[in-house]
Amino acid sequence: MVSSRSTFSLPILRAIGWTRWNPIGLDGPPDTPADEYDEYLLSAAKQAADGATVDDMTDYLVAIATEHMCLTHCDRERTTRTAAEIKAYVDGLTSRRYAETRSLDTHHPIEKAACFQGGLGEVIGSDSSVG
Repeated sequence: MVSSRSTFSLPILRAIGWTRWNPIGLDGPPDTPADEYDEYLLSAAKQAADGATVDDMTDYLVAIATEHMCLTHCDRERTTRTAAEIKAYVDGLTSRRYAETRSLDTHHPIEKAACFQGGLGEVIGSDSSVG
């Protein structure tokens, strides 16, 4: 588990959210505020850090889309891939393998989007006010 004082890279979470999930189907930055899904992505990352399963995280993100955003449909397969990517990222923080085993590849959609969003340096503490 990641400690309660660990940090998450907001650009990486945004890249995952925009390229994997994006339940509203927005065009994304720069046409849409980059922080559109931040609260939900940070909450999912915190859940992963607290030991949630991919299924638990998927259920949370589907509920956000269908209940909070009032969408009539949320693609569960895409949402599961999103949850799995977030969990892999957070699990990688624990083992330190994520940063060590993946070289920055600006052709990879997630890392390309992370670079576009301001680089990999911006981090948000998991003990933030996101619940």
